[in-house]
Amino acid sequence: MMPSPAMKTHSMLCDMLTSKGLVVGAQLLNPLQPIKGLTLWDDHQDPLWGVVLYKGVHFDHHLRLHRKATKPILLYLLEDITAITKDRLKNISYIQLTDARKGWALGMSYIYDHPQNQLRSIAVTGTNGKSSTVFMVHQLWKQLAVKHMALGTLGLLGDLESTERFPLLSFNTHTTPNPDRLFPVLFSAVQQGITWLVMEVSSHSLEQHRLYGMCFCAVVWTSFSQDHLDVHKSLDQYFAAKVRLLQHPYITAKSAVFIDQQVLSVPRFKHLIRETLQAQSVPYKSVDVAAFGGARSGFPYVGVMQRNFVLAAHVAAQTLEITVEELWDRCDFKQLPQVPGRMNVVHSVPYVIIDYAHSPRALKLALCDIRHQFGLPIICVFGCGGDRDRKKRPLMMQEALKGAETIVLTSDNPRSEDPLKIIEDIKVALTTQDHKRVYVYVHRREAVEYALKMAIKDYQGQVSVLVAGKGVEDRQIIGDVSVPFSDRNVVEEFFMKDTSG
Repeated sequence: MMPSPAMKTHSMLCDMLTSKGLVVGAQLLNPLQPIKGLTLWDDHQDPLWGVVLYKGVHFDHHLRLHRKATKPILLYLLEDITAITKDRLKNISYIQLTDARKGWALGMSYIYDHPQNQLRSIAVTGTNGKSSTVFMVHQLWKQLAVKHMALGTLGLLGDLESTERFPLLSFNTHTTPNPDRLFPVLFSAVQQGITWLVMEVSSHSLEQHRLYGMCFCAVVWTSFSQDHLDVHKSLDQYFAAKVRLLQHPYITAKSAVFIDQQVLSVPRFKHLIRETLQAQSVPYKSVDVAAFGGARSGFPYVGVMQRNFVLAAHVAAQTLEITVEELWDRCDFKQLPQVPGRMNVVHSVPYVIIDYAHSPRALKLALCDIRHQFGLPIICVFGCGGDRDRKKRPLMMQEALKGAETIVLTSDNPRSEDPLKIIEDIKVALTTQDHKRVYVYVHRREAVEYALKMAIKDYQGQVSVLVAGKGVEDRQIIGDVSVPFSDRNVVEEFFMKDTSG
């Protein structure tokens, strides 16, 4: 049976957090009470898990103290005690922190014996290309027999085996998981002899300190463009959130940093990166895809996917301390699969491509790559997510108009917003002339089917259809309900009915 982490107590946890300068005050009713973990939710099955309370962007978790818990909570990590009544306060154990989210990450790391220190970890960040790059590193490591784990939007990949104590949970809720899910899995990986980790790191996770206390031996920055301005408010704030990954505690002077040239194309951003890294004596390598991929025959991907692959190859070679050229010679490119949900060609005549593109730049690049690869007119099906950056909605339409002959507007994950209102926000970019090229179907299945019917009837199959935004997602979030939905399934079912009918 896999060993457990060494048991920690409330007082031990408090002492550790005090040593990090985070503790404002504490009340421990039972200092020797064991602690097994820290979570946001008060319905965790294990009663020895404490609960973290902090003020988030959309919700103040301290308010949960006013409702009746489903079980006794033995310890709270919190920031604000002013809203708690004196009667309630005197009956709970708590550690008050200056930053509960930093405390959450450091606490989970401590409880699970700092598993990240036993791994050589690589962080992949960027507006677009994180999942593709992580997947490609995983595939290259797999060919090179590197014992590893890959973690991100596509789930857990690599050599980690599920155990009864640490079942492999779905990580699709967040690009970068919260500490209560991350550190137990890292502990499990160490116990199974895994030595390398590659993971996606989102700007949200850096803002929220989910990885605080981790240090990466290498960082890959794939791209940068407008997205997530619902959280970061401005492009400069969004960039500053990404730059945190290039600072202490996430890297040291021994860390390797690989940055796609596109990220460095804006002078003020390039200056900030250079200034940040120079302050820590960390060199970086600007990666030019043309220098490595363009002249090689049999290169496995095209366009933006090729850029991601070159970055992946650099970091994969870094793990073995070999050159990229040596890696080319040792890997069989023909064995490299498509990245799930990224430029996946799921039908030919007409060509139907499913891609995760959900930012203006990602949509632009996807349309350019499809035009270059197939040389045919393009029908583009897309929408925009609800409760997310509203400013990018008309920008998405502008890129669709530039890159496609016909656009079918639909819903993505509307969440709490009215799908029709989201579509109206997208249509702000339309001129009177543009309306002739745009069709609206609120229900995503109807939109995809309409595009496929048009491809057959109006274009006789001599067209490319891009279904953008959801990739391999198998759910659609409407209101507060997550319903089964897959773009790929809709396409496959359409052509099954078409051929059988």
